[in-house]
Amino acid sequence: KSVVHADGVAQLPDENVAEAVQRLPGISVERDQGEGRFVSVRGLGPDLNSVTINGTLVPSPESERRAVALDVLPSELVQSLSVIKTLTPDMDANSLGGTVDVKSLSAFDHKGLFYTGSTEASYDKNTHQTSPKFSGAASNRFSLGD
Repeated sequence: KSVVHADGVAQLPDENVAEAVQRLPGISVERDQGEGRFVSVRGLGPDLNSVTINGTLVPSPESERRAVALDVLPSELVQSLSVIKTLTPDMDANSLGGTVDVKSLSAFDHKGLFYTGSTEASYDKNTHQTSPKFSGAASNRFSLGD
């Protein structure tokens, strides 16, 4: 099992979960328009791996594939990323390569006020269009009068 925590993800300029998880051993990424999209584990294609978010299996949004696109999950909203390359008895037998488990941030992970965010933009000079991208999270824990 290989794990990268939020501290490790925050130190590098990864735009999404696929690019953050590629830093673990045995992981490669299929790119679409220069951005990481699908994850391969141990050389097996993305269709032969499974993805879970907080332990819940994520189905593929595409009817022709089993692969789950991880480019839609911003890396700022991740508590930890785990890649399990060998199935254990408590896991479903639905992946030959491995399982990518994404643990999302929780409001209870931090004491008091916490916020994080990022803003990005890209410009396509062929179509003269700008594509903005925003992501963020905020939480605050209050005392109930002790």
